[in-house]
Amino acid sequence: MCNPTPLSGFQSRPKSLKVFVNPSSHKKEAYQIYVDQVAPLFKLADIRTDVTVTERKGHALSVLKECSLEEYDGVVCVGGDGSVAEVAHGLLLRAQMDAGRDADSIFMPVQAALPLGVIPAGSTDAVACSVHGLRHPVTAALHIIMGMLCVCERERGEKEREGKRERGKEKERERGRERERKGRRMRERGKVGEREGRRGREGKKMEGRRRRERRKEREREGGKEREREGEREGGRERGREREGEGE
Repeated sequence: MCNPTPLSGFQSRPKSLKVFVNPSSHKKEAYQIYVDQVAPLFKLADIRTDVTVTERKGHALSVLKECSLEEYDGVVCVGGDGSVAEVAHGLLLRAQMDAGRDADSIFMPVQAALPLGVIPAGSTDAVACSVHGLRHPVTAALHIIMGMLCVCERERGEKEREGKRERGKEKERERGRERERKGRRMRERGKVGEREGRRGREGKKMEGRRRRERRKEREREGGKEREREGEREGGRERGREREGEGE
């Protein structure tokens, strides 16, 4: 049984890389940096490389527009920030072209098909410092070998994290809207209950008034009936008096 290699745990590490070296970067040390410090590490990691030493400005861009990218797991740029910008431009332009999109359109961007690794060999190396934390070719090479902190991968991870944050915010906003809807329903039910209670109280008042009116009406009817009875009694009394006088 074979013992696992130290790199066996890095499942996403590249096996084949397209490498662009700008020999004119800064003090013209990029090629030597790659040969002395980076290439031996790639060889130890059993990474196949296809190296293009650029001869002019725009050389890397033209190569990326024409070459077959399917055989590579990533692209590496050895140079300064200008070289990184050109290679990144080439990768994005190629992605637009492969997708059949307008290369000049900023409204329909397409993500690059391959991650971009950066080996610092320029005067400032701001991109390499941002990606790797320092200007150190060996550290950058080790990160690339492990499949970590390539520019496009980092951007993709940041986009995924941003997407998760946005989805979390949207869920929180939806929960807030749901709470607001529940509050409105509760308030509406409260208003309905209040209206029903008001109607109930008004109904009771009306019923009480009707009962009082009926009672008064009965009292009036009773008074009239007593008055009529008194008149009838008075008539009978007068009749008896007249009968007595006749005798």
